[in-house]
Amino acid sequence: EAYERMRALAKERYGLDLLDSQLPGSSLDRGLDVIELMRNIHVIAAQYSYSMHQQWFTQAANQGDSKVRTITLEHVAASIQIHGTGIISTAVNYTF
Repeated sequence: EAYERMRALAKERYGLDLLDSQLPGSSLDRGLDVIELMRNIHVIAAQYSYSMHQQWFTQAANQGDSKVRTITLEHVAASIQIHGTGIISTAVNYTF
């Protein structure tokens, strides 16, 4: 609804004829943040299993949710890019 109003406003004020973008309701491009992983390491250790073949963590104990959560190495790498490599030593120290 909000995008529809913005599209109508762009047509009215600027004469732009925009296509319906069909944007998703939310995005998980960045995935779970490394800082959130550190804060919830006990939950990650208890509920997630690691797939060596696919290189991701999958939530084994789904806790009644309809979605299965995964954490990929790309999510972790993107988070490290955002926070810098200094977060790695902090994460290791926090874990141990």
